[in-house]
Amino acid sequence: MALDRLQADATPHEKARQLVRGLQIDSSGLTDLKVTVEVKGSPARDLGPELSQILEQVIILLSEGKKVVVGSETKELTTTVAARQLGMSRPTLMKLIKEQKIPAHKVGSHFRINAEDVETFRQKQLAERFAAFAQLRDSEAEIGMNEQPQV
Repeated sequence: MALDRLQADATPHEKARQLVRGLQIDSSGLTDLKVTVEVKGSPARDLGPELSQILEQVIILLSEGKKVVVGSETKELTTTVAARQLGMSRPTLMKLIKEQKIPAHKVGSHFRINAEDVETFRQKQLAERFAAFAQLRDSEAEIGMNEQPQV
């Protein structure tokens, strides 16, 4: 279905709904949508499966009346932003950097942290919390704390 066949005065949400109906896209899962882009005077180009899936999800979300925001993620974070993402204070993060528990490098007089390192640390923290919870649950079971009292 070509975009130029969509109702010209329709809103983006209405156009997306028309596309979903016309292409018979199932909002519960991805189809084998192939998106081709043609710029006047140039040959048509296939966007490939990854970009096609992204555009399909955008179309589905718009057809459901949802707002779609596209952004980019920086590779390096300030300590303030990294601390916010990790759910801790900046002084706590600086302590972890000083103890070399999270890698960082200096840019001038300020520290910067790679976004991947922040995510890796966050995942490690989460795994440690789950392990501690499982250990606590096992300890409670050993001493019989999780048994229901009989009335």
